[in-house]
Amino acid sequence: MARILLADDDAAAREIIARALLADGHTVEVAQDGQEALLRVEAGSGVEVLLTDVQMPGLDGVALARRVVSLRPAIRVVLLSG
Repeated sequence: MARILLADDDAAAREIIARALLADGHTVEVAQDGQEALLRVEAGSGVEVLLTDVQMPGLDGVALARRVVSLRPAIRVVLLSG
């Protein structure tokens, strides 16, 4: 299973998505926004997949994905839109 970094500014969405991923056997790290997610990656988090909401205040999902891929080119990215 994958180690996933979930970034979403909606607490309810984060909880639902994280529960589903955990139930499927994945390891999940949760970030409240794009900036927190970026800090986790910069700190050396061993995530393999970035799962992020597209629209978030501040650092949105697309900008986050671009910055994370520049740091970790092999990471897989999934963009969500609610």
